[in-house]
Amino acid sequence: MRRFFALVLTLAALLGCFAPTVYGATSEKDGKIKDLKASAKMSYARSLAAFGEESFHGFCGKMVSLQLKYLGITKRQESNDGRDQFDYYAAKQKTSGGYYITPYYATDYSLEEALNQISRYGTKDVYNILVGFQWTNSEVGALYGHVVLINGIIDGRVYFVEGFRLSLGRVWEEGAVINCSIRDFDRYYSRWAQYEGCIYFGAQEFSDSCVEH
Repeated sequence: MRRFFALVLTLAALLGCFAPTVYGATSEKDGKIKDLKASAKMSYARSLAAFGEESFHGFCGKMVSLQLKYLGITKRQESNDGRDQFDYYAAKQKTSGGYYITPYYATDYSLEEALNQISRYGTKDVYNILVGFQWTNSEVGALYGHVVLINGIIDGRVYFVEGFRLSLGRVWEEGAVINCSIRDFDRYYSRWAQYEGCIYFGAQEFSDSCVEH
């Protein structure tokens, strides 16, 4: 009986030691998400101020180009056409801001497969992923395509900002940081846009620029 109580006390002590570590990990993850959302909101706000309008009105190429500039991924506003941004960066090895470029072509990976590869199926937190689409089913999108900057993927959740209010089947305030699973992100865009590829800016010479909601 004494041995039994001693074992119970030992297990309780061990569980007591592990508990703070679990809470600490949760707190650290919450902090990452908070910082990611804050960075995303700030890059969007600065981009909109530079654009000089009250809204991007769907000008996704300019929005993403400015976001990349204010996140430090590029040193200046570069390719402004949503349709051309994937090809523009895929042809380079490194951005003007010092970020190494890894392209994931639609001929090799679906959108869901590419994001799973980059994030190791949601087990690795990653930042700064450009997603390019050749065309969409809107009149303007048929001409200019579409581009989205994923600010980060944390625990398999995709965090991003759109240049218009409708996304994932609901209305958002423009500039809100939207989040969803990798699968839902793929399913939503696959309904109305022709995926071209992803550019991962994560491997770089200096620390990641995180993001916010």
